Amino acid sequence: YKQGFNSITNPEWIWGSYIDSTNATVYASFFSHMDANVYGYAQLGGQKKITKALYDQIASLDVRKQVFKTPGTGTTKEPEYCQTKFHLANPSKWVGDYLYMRTAEMYLIEAEAKARLGNYVSARAVLETLVKSRYPTYSAASFSGAALISEILLQRRIELWGEGFSLIDLKRTNAGLNRPTGAGNHGSPNLDPVVYSLPAGSQQMLWVTPSRDSGFVIPCEKVQKLIITKRIIKENINVSVCNSSLPYRWNGMDYTNNGTYFYFTTTSDNSCDSVAILNLVINKLIPILNNINLKNCNSITYKTKVYTASTIVRDTVKSYQGCDSIYNVATLTITKVTPTTSTVTLYGCNNIIYKGNSYITTTIVRDTVKSYQGCDSIYNVANIKCKGENKRWCKYIFNIRLS
Repeated sequence: YKQGFNSITNPEWIWGSYIDSTNATVYASFFSHMDANVYGYAQLGGQKKITKALYDQIASLDVRKQVFKTPGTGTTKEPEYCQTKFHLANPSKWVGDYLYMRTAEMYLIEAEAKARLGNYVSARAVLETLVKSRYPTYSAASFSGAALISEILLQRRIELWGEGFSLIDLKRTNAGLNRPTGAGNHGSPNLDPVVYSLPAGSQQMLWVTPSRDSGFVIPCEKVQKLIITKRIIKENINVSVCNSSLPYRWNGMDYTNNGTYFYFTTTSDNSCDSVAILNLVINKLIPILNNINLKNCNSITYKTKVYTASTIVRDTVKSYQGCDSIYNVATLTITKVTPTTSTVTLYGCNNIIYKGNSYITTTIVRDTVKSYQGCDSIYNVANIKCKGENKRWCKYIFNIRLS
Protein backbone atom coordinates (compact mmCIF):
# COMPACT_ATOMS: atom_id res chain seq x y z
CA TYR A 1 0.00 0.00 0.00
CA LYS A 2 2.97 2.29 0.53
CA GLN A 3 4.72 1.60 -2.80
CA GLY A 4 3.49 4.80 -4.45
CA PHE A 5 0.49 3.63 -6.52
CA ASN A 6 2.64 4.00 -9.63
CA SER A 7 2.97 0.56 -11.28
CA ILE A 8 0.57 -1.67 -13.18
CA THR A 9 2.60 -4.63 -11.87
CA ASN A 10 0.83 -4.20 -8.52
CA PRO A 11 -1.26 -7.40 -8.15
CA GLU A 12 -4.21 -5.38 -6.77
CA TRP A 13 -4.54 -3.35 -9.98
CA ILE A 14 -7.19 -4.39 -12.50
CA TRP A 15 -6.94 -1.53 -14.99
CA GLY A 16 -4.30 1.12 -15.55
CA SER A 17 -2.08 2.82 -18.11
CA TYR A 18 1.62 2.13 -18.60
CA ILE A 19 3.55 5.42 -18.59
CA ASP A 20 7.21 5.59 -19.60
CA SER A 21 9.49 8.54 -20.37
CA THR A 22 8.22 8.76 -23.97
CA ASN A 23 4.60 9.42 -23.03
CA ALA A 24 4.97 11.12 -19.66
CA THR A 25 3.19 14.46 -19.72
CA VAL A 26 5.50 15.99 -17.10
CA TYR A 27 3.85 19.10 -15.61
CA ALA A 28 0.47 18.22 -17.11
CA SER A 29 0.58 14.79 -15.50
CA PHE A 30 -1.40 13.40 -12.58
CA PHE A 31 1.79 13.06 -10.52
CA SER A 32 2.74 16.71 -11.11
CA HIS A 33 -0.40 17.58 -9.15
CA MET A 34 0.10 14.88 -6.49
CA ASP A 35 3.81 14.21 -5.82
CA ALA A 36 5.28 17.14 -3.87
CA ASN A 37 8.80 15.67 -4.09
CA VAL A 38 9.19 16.66 -7.75
CA TYR A 39 9.21 20.15 -9.18
CA GLY A 40 5.59 20.24 -10.33
CA TYR A 41 2.35 21.92 -9.36
CA ALA A 42 2.16 20.09 -6.03
CA GLN A 43 5.58 21.32 -4.89
CA LEU A 44 4.78 24.85 -6.03
CA GLY A 45 2.07 25.09 -3.40
CA GLY A 46 -0.65 22.81 -4.71
CA GLN A 47 -0.04 19.97 -2.25
CA LYS A 48 -2.92 17.54 -1.88
CA LYS A 49 -3.92 16.89 1.73
CA ILE A 50 -6.38 14.76 3.61
CA THR A 51 -8.68 16.68 5.93
CA LYS A 52 -7.99 16.42 9.63
CA ALA A 53 -11.61 15.30 10.04
CA LEU A 54 -11.03 12.18 7.90
CA TYR A 55 -7.46 11.59 9.08
CA ASP A 56 -8.62 11.41 12.70
CA GLN A 57 -11.07 8.61 11.77
CA ILE A 58 -8.26 6.32 10.58
CA ALA A 59 -6.98 3.95 13.26
CA SER A 60 -3.42 4.66 14.40
CA LEU A 61 -2.23 1.16 13.38
CA ASP A 62 -3.93 1.28 9.99
CA VAL A 63 -1.27 1.31 7.24
CA ARG A 64 -3.42 3.74 5.26
CA LYS A 65 -2.72 6.42 7.85
CA GLN A 66 0.98 6.20 7.02
CA VAL A 67 0.51 7.66 3.52
CA PHE A 68 -0.27 11.06 4.97
CA LYS A 69 2.15 13.41 6.72
CA THR A 70 1.70 13.09 10.46
CA PRO A 71 0.82 16.37 12.23
CA GLY A 72 3.97 17.95 13.64
CA THR A 73 6.29 16.34 11.05
CA GLY A 74 5.46 18.53 8.06
CA THR A 75 8.05 20.29 5.89
CA THR A 76 7.87 23.07 3.33
CA LYS A 77 7.51 20.53 0.52
CA GLU A 78 5.25 18.17 2.43
CA PRO A 79 3.22 20.03 5.08
CA GLU A 80 1.25 18.09 7.68
CA TYR A 81 -1.62 16.01 6.29
CA CYS A 82 0.05 16.10 2.84
CA GLN A 83 -0.47 12.88 0.89
CA THR A 84 2.44 10.54 0.10
CA LYS A 85 0.17 7.82 -1.30
CA PHE A 86 0.93 8.73 -4.92
CA HIS A 87 4.52 9.35 -6.01
CA LEU A 88 6.53 8.83 -9.18
CA ALA A 89 8.41 5.58 -9.71
CA ASN A 90 11.24 7.45 -11.50
CA PRO A 91 11.10 11.18 -10.71
CA SER A 92 13.95 12.12 -13.08
CA LYS A 93 11.99 10.70 -16.05
CA TRP A 94 8.49 11.54 -14.74
CA VAL A 95 7.68 7.83 -14.97
CA GLY A 96 4.65 6.54 -13.07
CA ASP A 97 1.73 4.41 -14.28
CA TYR A 98 -1.89 5.60 -13.98
CA LEU A 99 -4.39 3.67 -11.84
CA TYR A 100 -8.03 3.36 -12.96
CA MET A 101 -9.41 0.36 -11.11
CA ARG A 102 -8.25 -2.09 -8.44
CA THR A 103 -9.64 -4.99 -6.42
CA ALA A 104 -10.23 -2.95 -3.25
CA GLU A 105 -13.06 -1.15 -5.05
CA MET A 106 -14.65 -4.49 -5.91
CA TYR A 107 -14.64 -5.58 -2.25
CA LEU A 108 -16.27 -2.30 -1.23
CA ILE A 109 -18.92 -2.53 -3.97
CA GLU A 110 -19.78 -6.10 -2.90
CA ALA A 111 -19.89 -5.23 0.80
CA GLU A 112 -22.17 -2.22 0.19
CA ALA A 113 -24.48 -4.18 -2.11
CA LYS A 114 -24.90 -6.99 0.45
CA ALA A 115 -25.50 -4.48 3.25
CA ARG A 116 -28.19 -2.63 1.25
CA LEU A 117 -29.85 -6.00 0.56
CA GLY A 118 -29.90 -6.73 4.29
CA ASN A 119 -27.25 -9.48 4.18
CA TYR A 120 -25.27 -7.96 7.03
CA VAL A 121 -23.26 -11.05 8.02
CA SER A 122 -21.91 -11.50 4.52
CA ALA A 123 -21.36 -7.73 4.13
CA ARG A 124 -19.29 -7.60 7.32
CA ALA A 125 -17.20 -10.60 6.18
CA VAL A 126 -16.40 -9.00 2.82
CA LEU A 127 -15.57 -5.65 4.45
CA GLU A 128 -13.30 -7.29 7.03
CA THR A 129 -11.45 -9.23 4.32
CA LEU A 130 -10.37 -5.93 2.78
CA VAL A 131 -9.78 -3.78 5.85
CA LYS A 132 -7.89 -6.46 7.81
CA SER A 133 -5.28 -6.43 5.03
CA ARG A 134 -4.63 -2.80 6.05
CA TYR A 135 -5.45 -3.02 9.75
CA PRO A 136 -5.20 -6.62 11.09
CA THR A 137 -7.21 -6.05 14.30
CA TYR A 138 -10.16 -4.43 12.51
CA SER A 139 -13.62 -5.77 13.29
CA ALA A 140 -17.00 -4.85 11.78
CA ALA A 141 -18.93 -7.07 14.19
CA SER A 142 -20.65 -4.16 15.92
CA PHE A 143 -22.13 -2.70 12.72
CA SER A 144 -25.47 -3.52 11.12
CA GLY A 145 -28.21 -1.74 9.21
CA ALA A 146 -27.60 1.93 8.40
CA ALA A 147 -24.51 2.00 10.67
CA LEU A 148 -22.91 -0.75 8.58
CA ILE A 149 -23.60 1.14 5.35
CA SER A 150 -22.10 4.29 6.87
CA GLU A 151 -19.02 2.31 7.94
CA ILE A 152 -18.59 0.90 4.42
CA LEU A 153 -18.87 4.40 2.92
CA LEU A 154 -16.27 5.64 5.43
CA GLN A 155 -13.90 2.83 4.46
CA ARG A 156 -14.44 3.80 0.79
CA ARG A 157 -13.31 7.34 1.58
CA ILE A 158 -10.20 6.05 3.38
CA GLU A 159 -9.27 3.24 0.99
CA LEU A 160 -9.96 5.09 -2.27
CA TRP A 161 -8.69 8.53 -1.19
CA GLY A 162 -7.36 10.47 -4.17
CA GLU A 163 -8.71 7.97 -6.71
CA GLY A 164 -11.74 10.03 -7.78
CA PHE A 165 -14.85 8.55 -6.14
CA SER A 166 -16.25 11.17 -3.73
CA LEU A 167 -18.37 13.13 -6.23
CA ILE A 168 -19.88 9.96 -7.68
CA ASP A 169 -20.62 8.61 -4.18
CA LEU A 170 -22.34 11.87 -3.16
CA LYS A 171 -24.54 11.79 -6.27
CA ARG A 172 -25.47 8.10 -6.20
CA THR A 173 -26.29 8.14 -2.47
CA ASN A 174 -28.14 11.46 -2.80
CA ALA A 175 -25.94 12.99 -0.10
CA GLY A 176 -25.11 16.64 0.35
CA LEU A 177 -21.64 18.18 0.39
CA ASN A 178 -20.32 19.22 3.79
CA ARG A 179 -16.66 20.23 3.84
CA PRO A 180 -15.14 20.43 7.34
CA THR A 181 -13.49 23.67 8.43
CA GLY A 182 -11.08 24.66 11.18
CA ALA A 183 -7.44 23.74 11.81
CA GLY A 184 -6.21 21.04 9.43
CA ASN A 185 -9.34 21.20 7.27
CA HIS A 186 -10.56 23.46 4.47
CA GLY A 187 -9.85 27.18 4.56
CA SER A 188 -6.85 29.31 5.48
CA PRO A 189 -3.99 28.48 5.60
CA ASN A 190 -5.14 25.57 3.42
CA LEU A 191 -7.05 25.85 0.16
CA ASP A 192 -10.25 27.88 0.27
CA PRO A 193 -12.70 25.80 -1.84
CA VAL A 194 -15.21 28.70 -1.84
CA VAL A 195 -18.11 26.21 -1.75
CA TYR A 196 -18.32 24.48 1.62
CA SER A 197 -21.77 22.91 1.49
CA LEU A 198 -24.34 21.87 -1.09
CA PRO A 199 -27.72 20.24 -0.57
CA ALA A 200 -28.35 16.74 -1.81
CA GLY A 201 -29.12 16.68 -5.53
CA SER A 202 -27.62 20.12 -6.12
CA GLN A 203 -27.34 21.05 -9.80
CA GLN A 204 -23.78 22.21 -9.08
CA MET A 205 -22.77 18.57 -8.88
CA LEU A 206 -23.80 18.00 -12.50
CA TRP A 207 -22.01 18.56 -15.77
CA VAL A 208 -24.85 20.13 -17.70
CA THR A 209 -25.14 19.51 -21.46
CA PRO A 210 -27.74 21.24 -23.67
CA SER A 211 -30.83 19.25 -24.64
CA ARG A 212 -30.69 20.84 -28.08
CA ASP A 213 -27.66 21.96 -30.01
CA SER A 214 -29.36 23.88 -32.85
CA GLY A 215 -29.35 27.07 -30.87
CA PHE A 216 -25.64 26.84 -30.31
CA VAL A 217 -24.51 26.66 -33.94
CA ILE A 218 -22.21 29.56 -34.71
CA PRO A 219 -22.64 31.14 -38.15
CA CYS A 220 -19.57 30.68 -40.32
CA GLU A 221 -18.99 34.41 -40.68
CA LYS A 222 -18.61 34.67 -36.90
CA VAL A 223 -16.02 31.93 -36.58
CA GLN A 224 -12.72 33.47 -35.64
CA LYS A 225 -9.27 32.10 -36.31
CA LEU A 226 -8.03 29.94 -33.46
CA ILE A 227 -4.34 30.24 -32.80
CA ILE A 228 -2.73 27.41 -30.85
CA THR A 229 0.70 28.15 -29.50
CA LYS A 230 2.79 25.12 -28.67
CA ARG A 231 4.71 24.88 -25.44
CA ILE A 232 8.00 26.67 -25.91
CA ILE A 233 11.24 24.95 -25.06
CA LYS A 234 12.94 27.90 -23.47
CA GLU A 235 16.22 26.20 -22.71
CA ASN A 236 17.77 22.80 -23.45
CA ILE A 237 21.17 22.43 -21.86
CA ASN A 238 23.61 19.56 -21.53
CA VAL A 239 25.75 19.65 -18.41
CA SER A 240 28.58 17.33 -17.39
CA VAL A 241 29.88 17.73 -13.85
CA CYS A 242 32.29 15.94 -11.57
CA ASN A 243 30.98 14.14 -8.52
CA SER A 244 33.27 16.32 -6.42
CA SER A 245 31.19 19.32 -7.57
CA LEU A 246 27.85 17.92 -6.36
CA PRO A 247 25.20 18.93 -5.71
CA TYR A 248 24.60 20.67 -9.05
CA ARG A 249 22.24 23.61 -8.56
CA TRP A 250 19.80 24.56 -11.32
CA ASN A 251 16.85 26.89 -11.04
CA GLY A 252 16.93 26.76 -7.26
CA MET A 253 17.05 22.96 -7.01
CA ASP A 254 19.97 20.66 -6.12
CA TYR A 255 20.63 17.56 -8.25
CA THR A 256 22.94 14.64 -7.40
CA ASN A 257 22.04 11.99 -10.02
CA ASN A 258 22.23 11.55 -13.77
CA GLY A 259 18.99 12.35 -15.51
CA THR A 260 16.82 14.67 -17.55
CA TYR A 261 15.14 17.38 -15.48
CA PHE A 262 12.47 19.91 -16.36
CA TYR A 263 11.73 23.42 -15.12
CA PHE A 264 8.29 24.80 -15.84
CA THR A 265 7.55 28.49 -16.21
CA THR A 266 4.75 30.67 -17.59
CA THR A 267 6.80 33.74 -18.41
CA SER A 268 7.24 33.10 -22.15
CA ASP A 269 5.56 35.10 -24.88
CA ASN A 270 1.75 34.88 -25.12
CA SER A 271 1.71 33.66 -21.48
CA CYS A 272 2.16 30.08 -22.69
CA ASP A 273 3.90 27.42 -20.72
CA SER A 274 7.60 27.09 -21.43
CA VAL A 275 9.98 24.38 -20.35
CA ALA A 276 13.67 24.44 -19.57
CA ILE A 277 15.33 21.04 -19.91
CA LEU A 278 18.51 19.96 -18.17
CA ASN A 279 20.38 16.85 -19.33
CA LEU A 280 22.74 16.13 -16.45
CA VAL A 281 25.68 13.72 -16.68
CA ILE A 282 27.81 13.09 -13.60
CA ASN A 283 31.37 11.88 -14.07
CA LYS A 284 31.83 9.57 -11.13
CA LEU A 285 35.63 9.57 -10.87
CA ILE A 286 37.24 8.62 -7.56
CA PRO A 287 40.50 10.58 -7.11
CA ILE A 288 43.71 8.75 -6.17
CA LEU A 289 45.73 9.97 -3.19
CA ASN A 290 49.47 10.11 -3.98
CA ASN A 291 51.70 10.65 -0.94
CA ILE A 292 55.23 11.94 -1.65
CA ASN A 293 57.98 12.23 0.97
CA LEU A 294 61.08 14.32 0.16
CA LYS A 295 64.03 15.03 2.47
CA ASN A 296 67.04 17.29 1.98
CA CYS A 297 69.36 19.73 3.69
CA ASN A 298 68.62 23.44 3.72
CA SER A 299 66.39 23.43 0.60
CA ILE A 300 64.28 21.25 -1.71
CA THR A 301 63.19 21.97 -5.26
CA TYR A 302 59.70 20.55 -5.90
CA LYS A 303 57.94 21.17 -9.19
CA THR A 304 60.32 24.03 -10.10
CA LYS A 305 59.77 25.83 -6.81
CA VAL A 306 62.51 26.06 -4.15
CA TYR A 307 61.46 25.49 -0.52
CA THR A 308 63.76 26.40 2.39
CA ALA A 309 61.57 25.26 5.27
CA SER A 310 59.72 22.01 5.97
CA THR A 311 56.14 22.06 4.74
CA ILE A 312 53.31 20.04 3.13
CA VAL A 313 52.46 20.90 -0.48
CA ARG A 314 49.15 19.82 -2.00
CA ASP A 315 48.17 19.95 -5.64
CA THR A 316 45.54 18.27 -7.81
CA VAL A 317 45.85 16.63 -11.21
CA LYS A 318 42.68 16.93 -13.33
CA SER A 319 41.31 14.26 -15.69
CA TYR A 320 40.48 15.05 -19.31
CA GLN A 321 36.88 15.79 -18.20
CA GLY A 322 38.23 18.35 -15.76
CA CYS A 323 37.52 16.22 -12.69
CA ASP A 324 39.90 15.73 -9.80
CA SER A 325 42.00 12.67 -10.71
CA ILE A 326 45.05 12.63 -8.41
CA TYR A 327 45.57 14.41 -5.13
CA ASN A 328 49.32 14.88 -4.61
CA VAL A 329 50.41 15.42 -1.02
CA ALA A 330 54.15 16.16 -0.79
CA THR A 331 55.74 16.19 2.65
CA LEU A 332 58.96 18.20 2.45
CA THR A 333 61.42 17.69 5.33
CA ILE A 334 64.27 20.19 5.30
CA THR A 335 67.13 19.87 7.81
CA LYS A 336 68.89 23.09 8.60
CA VAL A 337 72.65 22.35 8.98
CA THR A 338 75.44 24.95 9.06
CA PRO A 339 78.72 23.19 8.19
CA THR A 340 81.93 24.00 10.10
CA THR A 341 85.44 24.13 8.64
CA SER A 342 88.31 22.25 10.25
CA THR A 343 91.81 23.24 9.02
CA VAL A 344 95.02 21.28 9.76
CA THR A 345 98.64 21.78 8.56
CA LEU A 346 100.90 18.74 8.16
CA TYR A 347 104.70 18.83 7.65
CA GLY A 348 106.94 16.03 6.51
CA CYS A 349 110.01 15.04 4.46
CA ASN A 350 109.77 13.09 1.22
CA ASN A 351 106.13 12.03 1.76
CA ILE A 352 103.15 12.53 4.09
CA ILE A 353 100.43 9.95 4.81
CA TYR A 354 97.00 11.57 5.22
CA LYS A 355 93.86 9.46 5.57
CA GLY A 356 95.57 6.49 3.90
CA ASN A 357 96.94 8.45 0.98
CA SER A 358 100.66 9.29 0.41
CA TYR A 359 101.57 12.78 -0.65
CA ILE A 360 105.15 13.67 -1.88
CA THR A 361 104.49 17.25 -2.80
CA THR A 362 102.97 20.20 -1.03
CA THR A 363 99.22 20.38 -1.63
CA ILE A 364 95.85 21.20 -0.07
CA VAL A 365 93.40 18.30 0.50
CA ARG A 366 89.70 18.93 1.11
CA ASP A 367 86.98 16.47 2.18
CA THR A 368 83.52 16.69 3.70
CA VAL A 369 81.99 14.85 6.66
CA LYS A 370 78.22 14.22 6.34
CA SER A 371 75.77 14.29 9.26
CA TYR A 372 73.42 11.37 9.97
CA GLN A 373 70.79 13.06 7.80
CA GLY A 374 73.27 13.12 4.91
CA CYS A 375 73.93 16.85 5.13
CA ASP A 376 77.34 18.52 4.94
CA SER A 377 78.52 18.83 8.54
CA ILE A 378 82.31 19.43 8.53
CA TYR A 379 84.57 20.67 5.78
CA ASN A 380 88.11 19.36 6.42
CA VAL A 381 90.98 21.35 4.87
CA ALA A 382 94.47 19.77 5.15
CA ASN A 383 97.54 21.88 4.23
CA ILE A 384 100.20 19.32 3.38
CA LYS A 385 103.73 20.73 3.31
CA CYS A 386 106.20 18.20 2.05
CA LYS A 387 109.85 19.39 2.57
CA GLY A 388 111.34 16.62 0.47
CA GLU A 389 111.98 19.28 -2.09
CA ASN A 390 114.40 20.96 0.33
CA LYS A 391 117.16 18.41 0.99
CA ARG A 392 119.12 20.71 3.25
CA TRP A 393 116.15 21.31 5.54
CA CYS A 394 115.32 17.63 5.80
CA LYS A 395 119.00 16.72 6.48
CA TYR A 396 119.09 19.33 9.21
CA ILE A 397 116.02 17.88 10.84
CA PHE A 398 117.45 14.35 10.50
CA ASN A 399 120.72 15.34 12.18
CA ILE A 400 118.82 16.97 15.06
CA ARG A 401 116.93 13.77 15.66
CA LEU A 402 120.17 11.66 15.63
CA SER A 403 121.79 13.90 18.23
